[in-house]
Amino acid sequence: MKKIPYLLILVLCSFVCLTSCEDEPLEGVFFSTGDGSDPTTENSQNIDSEITAVIDGEDFEASGEEVTGVLNMGFFSLSATTGEQTMVITISEVEGEGTFDLSVDGTGIGALSIQDSNSISNVTGGSGSITIETLDISNAVASGIFEFIAIDPITGEAIEVTNGTFTVPLIL
Repeated sequence: MKKIPYLLILVLCSFVCLTSCEDEPLEGVFFSTGDGSDPTTENSQNIDSEITAVIDGEDFEASGEEVTGVLNMGFFSLSATTGEQTMVITISEVEGEGTFDLSVDGTGIGALSIQDSNSISNVTGGSGSITIETLDISNAVASGIFEFIAIDPITGEAIEVTNGTFTVPLIL
């Protein structure tokens, strides 16, 4: 239960970062391997990054620069932004491929932010899971599937996210 506040803070920070920044180009090398190569640009440059899902019956699809995958110190985070919607999934205790629980007592959080509405997550009673089917550290790539039910903390409305898939280059 103590993990929930830390994960919630991480998700909320991700929302702030994704929804409050202008589109600015990044420069420089942010991670390099022992031989000096940068796996986030050299090994994964041919990966078509994409996150898709169905949110309450409506298709959600983000690709390219709209999609981010991060793996750092056991935390795995996916984020995608399209128009007025931002989706973030964050899980902890990731040591490899597997299925991770997105329920209140699980190791992760699935959240949505829709412009002009409340941030909606599974923290207040939702449920779901994410399965990392491929976690290739040497090529900095992850792929898998997910689904979750997010609950609006103000209205109690349940938002169903189904048929989620992701293929993302990883920032390590």
